[in-house]
Amino acid sequence: MDYIRSKDYQKFIEENGVIVSDWDKATLIYHAPGMSHTEKIFALLELKKRTEDPNLQRQITERLDRNHRFYEAYKQCNGNAYYKLSVLYEGRYSTEGIYLSFDAAYLDGKKEGDPFRIEKALLACKKQARDTDGVFGAVEFDEQGYLHKNLWLYEKNKGLDFEQNETGVKNRFEDRYVDLPLLYRQGDIVHIVGTDLLGIVDGPKDDAEEEKYCDLARKGDYSDFQVAVNLMFNGNKYLSVFSHEHVCPTELEYATLDEGDPRKGFLEYIKQVLYERESNTLFSGTGRKPERIREILTKLEIVWKQYPDMRLGQLLLNVCGNCDFFSMEDEELLKRLQYNQFPIEESD
Repeated sequence: MDYIRSKDYQKFIEENGVIVSDWDKATLIYHAPGMSHTEKIFALLELKKRTEDPNLQRQITERLDRNHRFYEAYKQCNGNAYYKLSVLYEGRYSTEGIYLSFDAAYLDGKKEGDPFRIEKALLACKKQARDTDGVFGAVEFDEQGYLHKNLWLYEKNKGLDFEQNETGVKNRFEDRYVDLPLLYRQGDIVHIVGTDLLGIVDGPKDDAEEEKYCDLARKGDYSDFQVAVNLMFNGNKYLSVFSHEHVCPTELEYATLDEGDPRKGFLEYIKQVLYERESNTLFSGTGRKPERIREILTKLEIVWKQYPDMRLGQLLLNVCGNCDFFSMEDEELLKRLQYNQFPIEESD
């Protein structure tokens, strides 16, 4: 199952006897980030031979034919477009140049020896003149110059025709929702396969929440077959507690970190802060009395007016001292505002 890179998800599928339909396989193959363009073509053709569903066979043929036609048209330019070359460097694509032909951009990209991307877009003057014929979009190549992925290809003057039934569910295999278990639960520490990204699953919280989400997502598309993850680390580089990503569960694995790895302790601590404290309200917004907000702001205003030249950050640091300000409960802050080195005098 090359289209499922996660060993944990593969194991889950096998041990629980989850049936992955031919339609699910086609969708996962088409979107699999770990498969090259050529690998996807061969996998879809192999699936087309094995499936007994004539509708799926037809759709695979249509999609592969359309992608080929669009790619060939994308490489042709009638003078109304330009090609932007970007080369992958330290995890990011940086623009290398603008060209009037695909061949020129491709040859320069191949010389770099790194993965590269070529984007075709309309010239502004041609757009104003409504000379919009042609196929546009962006394509990625590997370091050897082989086609890796069609990011997006479209005809400027035509929209894509999506098949959907009377309930609004999309029937094209490349767009439909994959109705498989999400597996991961809130608080699971995971990493994204093929990357150095580590994070904590934000949801679903339990089976009931997953089923509620899936009931809504079944009318959506492939992008709704995903798990929300709060990303924390890229390798040893700390990101942000609020760096958020939506990831297909077939691309997630449980993180395995040594006991001596400082990231392990930090991730466990953040997991506790976010999801395990009995009175946690950081994301739920329930549990604490809303009246405390006015009480805190009132006392803060009294202190601040005594020292108006201080910035708010300076004031809070002076009041709170050397402490874990992020985890401080509001009651403790009120106490420090009342009795710290900035005494509050009750007003009439």
